[in-house]
Amino acid sequence: MNNINERMNELLIEDAAEAQQTSFDRTVSGPKNSADLLVAVPHPTLRTKWQLFGWRLDDDWMIEYGKSLCDPSTDDEWLHFKAAVNEVRRQSGISRLVVKPGMRVGCNPWNRKEPMDMILTMMKPTSQEFRTRPTQSQADKVSAILGHGPEWWLDAKPVIG
Repeated sequence: MNNINERMNELLIEDAAEAQQTSFDRTVSGPKNSADLLVAVPHPTLRTKWQLFGWRLDDDWMIEYGKSLCDPSTDDEWLHFKAAVNEVRRQSGISRLVVKPGMRVGCNPWNRKEPMDMILTMMKPTSQEFRTRPTQSQADKVSAILGHGPEWWLDAKPVIG
């Protein structure tokens, strides 16, 4: 079992080094204005489809934000959290934002003891999602609401699923 974990760590490190040698095109041909530019996405840290590009969510902050949007008599934290996510979608204009469990890049995804975070995902590193990613102004709105920018994460769903 240790040999498998060691080999997976070696592969993750090799993937990270290899990914740093590539980059994505960051513009759209012939934008009408700067708001029409697709979001600038740094190249993925690893070469795997099991990555997410998005924002880490602070559960407590999201619940408090959701409380300001819901009926004050409601005490359901999950309802508050969902209301906050829906409001971020509405304000940014990115309807396909999805909350998924994620792990920091560099974690061993097969180690169930690694910490997981809730990630508001914008896209995965697939050609289809890359071509249809949101605009830079939409991503900037999410970053302004959450107080930080998006980054690459490992998708933890295959690990916990």
